[in-house]
Amino acid sequence: MAVKIYLVYDHPWWRDIISSVTDRQNQTPRSHGNIQSDLPLHWTYDFGVSAKTGKAVLLVAYTSNPMWRELQKHGDRRWAGHYSVSTEAIRHTHLYLSKLYNIPVTTIPFPIDGRISQWDENPYNGSFFIWKTGVDWGRVWRTVNKPSALDDVFIASGAYWNYQSDAWSENCLNAINEMLQKYF
Repeated sequence: MAVKIYLVYDHPWWRDIISSVTDRQNQTPRSHGNIQSDLPLHWTYDFGVSAKTGKAVLLVAYTSNPMWRELQKHGDRRWAGHYSVSTEAIRHTHLYLSKLYNIPVTTIPFPIDGRISQWDENPYNGSFFIWKTGVDWGRVWRTVNKPSALDDVFIASGAYWNYQSDAWSENCLNAINEMLQKYF
């Protein structure tokens, strides 16, 4: 089950921390807050600051860890709506953010808004895919897109296309285009 948790803050407090961390290869300060970790947050993305409101959005978790569903059942909902993040989920995101950024949890401000998307619930009923490390994309694509040499059976999916990209719909269109050119 894929989960995304977005928290909104008065300012991008994480940027000061990120700018003090150097890139291992270039030894230059990092300029973005996009981090992948082995914590239950998994991926954390800096979504920027709104030009209209000045508020900062952090995608604190993009993960398939089932703990977030359980945490949503506990604590209070601070904001209106079904997708409001529970206070218990916020507490845990802050605990993990403090580990991720190596700062005291008390220095993380409480968000002014927050939303959670659980992608196996309505209206989405979907998820995401992750490739196993070391997989040969080209080989998988050649096998999956036309699995039978005898039958005209084709599989067009952005998940199995030959090139890595985060744009699922664009990948799917590219996969279809490539198959049309190759087989028709």
